[in-house]
Amino acid sequence: MGIKKIIVAFAILSLFKCDEKWPINEELLSSASPDISGSWSISSVEQNEIDISNNYNFDSFVIVLNYANGLPSDFSINSDGPVPFPAMQSTGSWHFDNELYPSKMYFVYGDTAISTVDQPLLTTGNDEFHLEFNLGCSDVSYIYHFTKNSTL
Repeated sequence: MGIKKIIVAFAILSLFKCDEKWPINEELLSSASPDISGSWSISSVEQNEIDISNNYNFDSFVIVLNYANGLPSDFSINSDGPVPFPAMQSTGSWHFDNELYPSKMYFVYGDTAISTVDQPLLTTGNDEFHLEFNLGCSDVSYIYHFTKNSTL
């Protein structure tokens, strides 16, 4: 008698099965590398959580990040004076550790990755981002806040 009830219940449930497909937001399924291409200026700098924006000539520092075929390719830095930054040369190539979900950014000269920028690499509407890094000493950390330069 118990098996008959299970079969009847299964038969009734199969009558109510739904073939309707649930709507899917296709944009959520597609992923692309964060695009931070363009010219960027420093808006503020913190060293060990202390604002040091007035200690260096950060106003003249501009980094241009270029992409090729939708992926990071090369960079150039323009600055009137020395600024503590992981890229020790003014030109080179750069890339993320993971193109879809980057947590590190590498500045490369030739075949050797000289500097890495550790998590977090955050973007907000592709108009600003910040990098957190150390320059050889784990006790001294920097956070650079960048704002995208407008193009006219």
